[in-house]
Amino acid sequence: MPPLRPAVRSAVRALPVLAAVSLGMAPAQAQLQMFGGISSPAPGVVCDRIAMTCFNGSGPSVDLTRQHLGNSAALRLSASLSGRPPASEFRLSNGAVCSVRESTCWTDSRRKRVSDALTRDLFAASPNPDREVSRSRGLCSLSQRGRAVYDGNCDLRVVSRDSGISRYAVSTADGRRYVFRRRGDTLELEDATGTWPVDFRNHGYTGLFRWSDMTLVATREHSLLPLAQPRAAGRGAEIDALFSGGSN
Repeated sequence: MPPLRPAVRSAVRALPVLAAVSLGMAPAQAQLQMFGGISSPAPGVVCDRIAMTCFNGSGPSVDLTRQHLGNSAALRLSASLSGRPPASEFRLSNGAVCSVRESTCWTDSRRKRVSDALTRDLFAASPNPDREVSRSRGLCSLSQRGRAVYDGNCDLRVVSRDSGISRYAVSTADGRRYVFRRRGDTLELEDATGTWPVDFRNHGYTGLFRWSDMTLVATREHSLLPLAQPRAAGRGAEIDALFSGGSN
């Protein structure tokens, strides 16, 4: 096939791609077909050839960019990411926006329509995908050094119980997401600021979490639920009582 003229090539980029863009692979191997220059060369990987960047569920990846787009692209990406915190969200050249915290992509910055294909191909292959065990509604307040950061609705979820490790997620209405990991009576949180030991206090329907300079108070909606106060069962039972004392 003869090379496209510049004008034709520009027009093609503005239209949905009907055939997968090959990045050194057979077209049938590219799973995601969206807009010009964007493809999924492997499960959990999306490459944007216009931005010369490859992404996984954690955001831009220098290693994946080097693997699929070459060393020059990887060097440019490494320089642009140097000294920056881990991405909480990122934008592709077609306007789609992806949130690392929510493991979700939308077709544009207004976030009115989820991009199911992009979300599936980017986040479904995450090494530790959330497997929801239970969910309850609640109210949460978040403060930093005593200064209010958030106060409003939230979801309390048990997202996995595997290999002796339990994970609990608190998602607020403004897009924040905190995942607490428990092994025995030890609780910790990992986010873009680092990994922190968490002090947890149980107050019946309310749990108090403290880490770094942050304090999160989560109260489970309980109008139809019996109050379960764990006794001498350990810190793990107290957290379970807050998150999975019932679903509503």
